[in-house]
Amino acid sequence: MSNKIIDHKVVRKDYLFFMEIFLLWLVLLAITISTTPGANLSAFVLMSCTVAAFVIGYIFGSMTGLITSLAFVFIYGSYLIYSVLVSGSITELKVQYVVWLFVIPFGSYLSGQMGSYVNNLVWQLEKQTVLEDFVTIDETTKFLNRKAFFGKLEEEISRSRRFDQPLTLMVIVLVNETEMRTVFGQHGMSNIIVEMAKVIEEHTRIIDMKGSIDEKTTAVILPGTSGEGAAVVVEKLNNSLDRVSVSLDGKRKVLKLRVRLGKAEVRKGEDDIFALYDRALEETKYDLG
Repeated sequence: MSNKIIDHKVVRKDYLFFMEIFLLWLVLLAITISTTPGANLSAFVLMSCTVAAFVIGYIFGSMTGLITSLAFVFIYGSYLIYSVLVSGSITELKVQYVVWLFVIPFGSYLSGQMGSYVNNLVWQLEKQTVLEDFVTIDETTKFLNRKAFFGKLEEEISRSRRFDQPLTLMVIVLVNETEMRTVFGQHGMSNIIVEMAKVIEEHTRIIDMKGSIDEKTTAVILPGTSGEGAAVVVEKLNNSLDRVSVSLDGKRKVLKLRVRLGKAEVRKGEDDIFALYDRALEETKYDLG
């Protein structure tokens, strides 16, 4: 969200939209009054005050809006008293004169409450975003999540280049993930992914960093491993992931998983993590298991 800090107040897009809508309303009202014979100018002034109170209440809160609206009410009330008791320009105090004394503060209060509600939603979203920045572990697999994994991959590529050591990235794609999710549901699919993660953990080293890229894709960083060495790991995983025992509905079932594996070794001078990932992902298309 693109925000600007001005006097410790956050100017958000909804503030601008809110003001633009009411300003447009005032412009249309002004055009209508100016082109209509015998139009009531005082009604336009009262509308303008009401709009100003609404905008102030929405942006600065109910209390500020109420104080502003009460100032408008005091000025307008004084005008009514003067017009009735002193100048005599108003001979009969009609309802349409008095109703503004209540519309302006009540509307300002409601506008402030709406602004407070939107502020709370924005705060909750920002809080969630901040918390997500601290989360690095995928809840299902216990591997690194996508953001943390690619950050680690960047570190390992830099380390590989600095110490002139090989580094290979391996990508595992569960091809029939959609079909299995349809058959076994979300809970069953979670169990399948957990068992897959266990197999991957068993056939890789502790120093190998695993990441859950999305629902069907897992990636593994193999430090100090050339493409030839990674080919051995790929073969082991292909054989082990072919059939996996999974707990479904309280029973153990052996499922045939259709997985495709690809690998890509870091090239000299290569520091683009996504180019490396794309090369490994591209190789999965040619893996026939």
